[in-house]
Amino acid sequence: MHYVYTTQDDKAFPKKVAVLYDGNNHPVDPNKVYRVITSNYLVDSTSQLKGAKKVADIGVDTDIFVNYLKHQTEEGNLITAPILSRKKAVTPEEAKQLIKEAQDELNKMSHSSSEDNEELNNSIDSINTNSNNTSANNQVNVEKDNFTKDETITLTHNAFVYDKNGKLVLKLGRNLFLKKGSHIRPLNNAAKVLINKHEYYQIGENEFVKVANTIERKTIVLRLKHNAYLYSKSGKTIKNGKKKVLLKKGKKVRVKATSIVKIGHSKYYQIGKNQFIKVANFE
Repeated sequence: MHYVYTTQDDKAFPKKVAVLYDGNNHPVDPNKVYRVITSNYLVDSTSQLKGAKKVADIGVDTDIFVNYLKHQTEEGNLITAPILSRKKAVTPEEAKQLIKEAQDELNKMSHSSSEDNEELNNSIDSINTNSNNTSANNQVNVEKDNFTKDETITLTHNAFVYDKNGKLVLKLGRNLFLKKGSHIRPLNNAAKVLINKHEYYQIGENEFVKVANTIERKTIVLRLKHNAYLYSKSGKTIKNGKKKVLLKKGKKVRVKATSIVKIGHSKYYQIGKNQFIKVANFE
């Protein structure tokens, strides 16, 4: 979750939250029930969370963090610290506009699904018609699956949202982003739309998600028979600071089983985003 805040004429509380957004960059609906992961002391000590239904206790936060680091290390994943930008300051004028946009989005989301589907089906027709007058890389084909309007698809990978031209959709200056495990409801009976040679599902008005992000990619676990360096897709060794990242002999690594990538004169398994290990290093 993240939020935008602004200033107000109140000495006791000079700042206030203007809009709160969920993990999918949609405004939080005060009429919906959300599942929140937080520390137990916040539930016990804050009036906002008092009375919330406790679903599960997932353990001590320090243990969870340590276990995450161990798991990432065992899987051979490079541990990074992304900039989350959970809060953003805006002027009171900007806050008014964002509040209006959030309310408009909530009102739109509350409309009946039949009205939404009718409007969005019309938009897909107009996209396909317009593609005849643009480059051949724009939308040229629609393929339908046997799919009902009430069915959902689970994202198997984190996914960005794109517009009809294959450009990333921005919201509050950030790329609109859906997390792995989120559920999407494809429109137009899950017609697959081709944009710049990639297949997409339409999930909203001029909003599309790549079909590839709904497909489970097969992986296998292999053991290293030699110490192995990590390489980028350009064939250069990956470094952590000034030291090359080295995985020790005997370590088990999860690799993408469906393809072996050739970089230069060597063959590699991909183990992560822009992370490769030479095939020769595995048993």
